[in-house]
Amino acid sequence: MAPVEGHGGLDTANKLIDKLLFTEGDDIEQLTREEFVQLTEHDRAYYLRGEGPIFALYETVRAMRDAQARERRYPSPTETALMQASSARRS
Repeated sequence: MAPVEGHGGLDTANKLIDKLLFTEGDDIEQLTREEFVQLTEHDRAYYLRGEGPIFALYETVRAMRDAQARERRYPSPTETALMQASSARRS
């Protein structure tokens, strides 16, 4: 996600929300596997709390995203690689 002024520092997922909520009739769109995994992992990281290795990963990613939002910057190549690696471990 990229820093965006006026949105708490991060892009919103309106495109995906629109796909889920406002598709009517025969024009049903499906989420790709990657879109589903990313949305699920985002929600898990945001809502779940606990102990153990998975929660340490969630906390690490959350801390990086918080720093990016606070500093109004894009993720560094290192941060991007860490987030992608942690996402691959969780899925």
